[in-house]
Amino acid sequence: MRIRHLLFFILLVAFAASGCIFSPDNDDQSQQQPPPECTVATSADAAMQVFRDVYAARNLDCYRKLLSRDYLFIDQDGGFDNYDDEIRIADKMFNGLEGDNQIIISDITIDRLEPRGVWTQTPANDPNFGGFPDSQYRQYIVDFSFAVSGQNLILRVQGPVLYYVEDVGESSPDFKILGMVDATYGN
Repeated sequence: MRIRHLLFFILLVAFAASGCIFSPDNDDQSQQQPPPECTVATSADAAMQVFRDVYAARNLDCYRKLLSRDYLFIDQDGGFDNYDDEIRIADKMFNGLEGDNQIIISDITIDRLEPRGVWTQTPANDPNFGGFPDSQYRQYIVDFSFAVSGQNLILRVQGPVLYYVEDVGESSPDFKILGMVDATYGN
């Protein structure tokens, strides 16, 4: 009887050391999706789809190409970040680098990027984007989640955002994101 228990114990240890035959392989390569390609947005709606794809995939090169060099992010207090500021911030978020607030973002999820209304020509008297005659704007309701590295913490951005786009193409459409006006809930 002792031999049987000893044999059972040895088999149990050998089985446990080899891993469970029912568990899937931990092959991260098969689960990783290739980064989205940098595509030219041929419409305002296409620009927003490209934004969704490259922002969630944290593809800085494509994000750079999607934003207009005249890009502005207008915050709730009327302050702004320009193209260079936005790329500096995105570089930290997309590449797992510590931000100005000592937070490292490990993942970005876009749960909602839902349009409201239709694309409308930007009026000449718009305080931020009135000088761009080929621009349009549209409100979107957003819900973005930012996972904080090393913590069980998700930062969420929810609410309305006005997106501005412009067609900068000369011979064919090439829509870029000109700016965003933050009207989300909270600070």
